[in-house]
Amino acid sequence: MKKENRCLLSAALLVLSCVNLVLTLYRIHLLLEERERRRNRVLEKFNAYVEKLKARA
Repeated sequence: MKKENRCLLSAALLVLSCVNLVLTLYRIHLLLEERERRRNRVLEKFNAYVEKLKARA
């Protein structure tokens, strides 16, 4: 294999690795956001339940 081809292949692999890293980090970010949204919904439901109990008392 020519040296130029090897250099291009290495550069292409580096670029693809960087793209893969960015996409993986973005996926983790989205998963964390979804977990936070779910947690907030649970807290809102719990707070509504507590308010309902306070209104009864």
